[in-house]
Amino acid sequence: VSYYLFNIVIWLGCVVLFYRLMFHFTGSREASFGAALFLLADFRTATLYFWFIERQNPMAIIFGLSAVILFIKFDKNERWNRFTNVWVIALLLLSALSKEYGLVFIGVLVLYALLFDFPNLKKAFVIAVIVSVIYLGMRFSYAGGSNLGFCAEIGYLDQASQICYQDIAFPQRVKFYIWN
Repeated sequence: VSYYLFNIVIWLGCVVLFYRLMFHFTGSREASFGAALFLLADFRTATLYFWFIERQNPMAIIFGLSAVILFIKFDKNERWNRFTNVWVIALLLLSALSKEYGLVFIGVLVLYALLFDFPNLKKAFVIAVIVSVIYLGMRFSYAGGSNLGFCAEIGYLDQASQICYQDIAFPQRVKFYIWN
């Protein structure tokens, strides 16, 4: 029971952070609450509550959203700059290490600075490069990168196949990733 309760607490944390981010952009509590409620009630998130493996997804989201919100909120205060940068880098790394799609928050940070906070674009870009270099270093030195063999059974409707990704070309891999 405590495992599932913890999953729910993590997901509620994601919803609260999503609310904060939406409020930053809209300035409307009602619109932000509606968007957060929609996220909370989305039936696709039901697996987050009972699948063991699904803890990675909300953790990637909560770390990534926290990094973006921290960058937005504390960037204006000079006293917090170094402290904030270290935390933003750490949170972005935790997001990427929780689940690979956590890397998207690096792009979100740069895109935010490009569209809404142009004076801090250089800072966002430097943070993105630092996180990317650290992540790639960890990925290829510690985890072995994609050099290790990986086989998986993928299926579509009533068809199933055993696929070894290292044996196929990159364009085919993309097709199988999407299919899976």
